[in-house]
Amino acid sequence: MCLRATLSVIWGCTHDKFCQGRTGKSDNAKNILIDTNDAAIAKMVIALADTMGLAVSAEGVETQEQRDYLARQGCHAYQGYIFSRPLPIDAFEALVSTDAIAYA
Repeated sequence: MCLRATLSVIWGCTHDKFCQGRTGKSDNAKNILIDTNDAAIAKMVIALADTMGLAVSAEGVETQEQRDYLARQGCHAYQGYIFSRPLPIDAFEALVSTDAIAYA
């Protein structure tokens, strides 16, 4: 998993949510299942955010296995293809109005 923020951004964080996502590295959450370094970084960021009283939102989540791993680490908000590919607004509104997405 790649990090959206640098330590200077974390130190200056005044929000109640911290995002882990695609920027900063060339890939997304899929690496947490195959790269021990990416898994360690994701685990560390989630633990750091928890210590700071911040919620964590993971970006680039594509599979249930990635979501399960992140949940076991303490991350309970996700964004990515696991829910849907990008949609036109009318298709998005139809999707969320039918409760087709299971929200974490």
